[in-house]
Amino acid sequence: MWGYTMMNVTQRQIVLIVAWIMIATGAVLLFGPRSWFPEFYAPKFMGIGAIAFAVIIILPPKIFRARTHEELRAVQYLQAALLICLSMSGLGELGLWQLYRVGFEYDKLVHFLAPLILTLASVYFFYWWYKKTFVRAVLIAAVGVFLLGAAWEGIEFYSDKLFGTQLFGVYGQQLSKDTILDLIYNAAGVAAGILVLYKGKERWF
Repeated sequence: MWGYTMMNVTQRQIVLIVAWIMIATGAVLLFGPRSWFPEFYAPKFMGIGAIAFAVIIILPPKIFRARTHEELRAVQYLQAALLICLSMSGLGELGLWQLYRVGFEYDKLVHFLAPLILTLASVYFFYWWYKKTFVRAVLIAAVGVFLLGAAWEGIEFYSDKLFGTQLFGVYGQQLSKDTILDLIYNAAGVAAGILVLYKGKERWF
């Protein structure tokens, strides 16, 4: 129990630090003058997104009250996965998406790693929290994570239309090619997550 308590305290501290950084970043983006930011920024949209990300990573333990060690760990894994994935996305918005200009596709790295991490955490969560069988937990998580990735592409599309951002495609260019590649990397990440789970099934479940 001591190990779980220490893990819980440490993770809570990390989550709070990251959440406050996101909130502070969001406030600067929302209220700072436009001249502070690079041309490719959409400050208002990014500010709202940063604060929304902070709320999302804080929510899991508030919504899911663990009763057992396994449930506690399932919620912690889910929260950690959200923190990592949203942090990667946030860093992309702040400038790392631009690395494609020097030949490094940070966007594709995130489209692979985020589904992989979310698949791992989601399967564990569905297995222990909702008491699903391993196969059913994998199926629910795989479909859910892939659909989440597809929905993200839709969010990018409508963000460009409503807020004038350049999230869809490669900063508004190569729309079809980039979207298809993003979905392929999403699917590859999900598949890699499932493979890791099957390899470690006896150890983790």
